[in-house]
Amino acid sequence: MNANKMIKAVMIAGVSGLLFTTPAKAIDQNLENKLVSLCKATMQDRAIRLDSKIREYHMRYQDVAQGLVCNGESVMKFALTHNAHSVYGLFEGRVPKGSVEIRDVARNEPGKVFITVAE
Repeated sequence: MNANKMIKAVMIAGVSGLLFTTPAKAIDQNLENKLVSLCKATMQDRAIRLDSKIREYHMRYQDVAQGLVCNGESVMKFALTHNAHSVYGLFEGRVPKGSVEIRDVARNEPGKVFITVAE
């Protein structure tokens, strides 16, 4: 499985608890680097770089917005936290409006990838 398919598999398919029951080393280093690059581009409000990375990794904004977690926040909330309004605007125009997410924070969340980026 190539790295791009691996990214989609981790983010979309929700490897039922795998990310939470095994050490962080279980994630392929290349995959982790790609996800960290998305969080860093978001934090730095580098919309063009984020867009090129999402295209390079053959991903969709909706999948990233719903599956990637940076420093414990959804990628869109992470963008707002860091005043990355350009990046937020990229997601806002591509993610369906009106969805509400209610989650049990004590429960494992398959399909979510949690990334911590040093600020």
